[in-house]
Amino acid sequence: MEFSNENTEKIIHPSKNAGKIGAVILASGDSRRFASGQKLLADFHGRPLVEYVFKTALTPWIDTRIAVTRWQEVRNICRALEFPCLFHDKPLLNDTIRLGLSHLAGIPEQTFSENAQRTSSENMQFLSNAPDACIFLQGDQPLLRSESIKALVLAFRQDQRFCYRLSYGNTAGSPILFPKRFFPELLCLPPDCGGGYVIRKYPDLVKTVEARHPAELLDADTEEALQQLSSLNQPFQEV
Repeated sequence: MEFSNENTEKIIHPSKNAGKIGAVILASGDSRRFASGQKLLADFHGRPLVEYVFKTALTPWIDTRIAVTRWQEVRNICRALEFPCLFHDKPLLNDTIRLGLSHLAGIPEQTFSENAQRTSSENMQFLSNAPDACIFLQGDQPLLRSESIKALVLAFRQDQRFCYRLSYGNTAGSPILFPKRFFPELLCLPPDCGGGYVIRKYPDLVKTVEARHPAELLDADTEEALQQLSSLNQPFQEV
């Protein structure tokens, strides 16, 4: 595992209110349904698909960020963009989440485990340097807008008890913002589970935030989905 961050510029949050926000960009998947290769590297209007998500994550509404990847080509894109990157060789989604969130919290990745016996207050002591909330971004959602990140952050700042999930109408998707209180469970997820595991466990503690357009929720799991996204790019993409 190797961390690199050539970007030393400090990004100042546009609000002075309490609530430091972190972001983990999930960029480690195998792209099993993408027959032509690694989907994160697919051409999307002249750029690698994942680059759009990285640039959206540079919004000043996020205070600290990390991309987590197993792919050298994605790592190279991070270097070119001076985007913080954690390079690893672990295979499962829960690994990616644990590594990214541990990095933002400034703790060893094995600090939390399913066998750890701690009180809630003890857990919070371990997470004293962690962000107050973390947004998990999928690397294959190129039409996600920074306004939606801002909306998730503002919703959290109004009521920090809840998780906030981007949605459109009756469809809920990604990204999802988790308050710090959920970090211990995110750090010891079952094998190959993601944030949805926690969302399903606490449905009464989840609120949705409306996106401006349903295209923001779409991901590029297949070549056909990528073609659909490409046809929608011009009206909705900012970067």
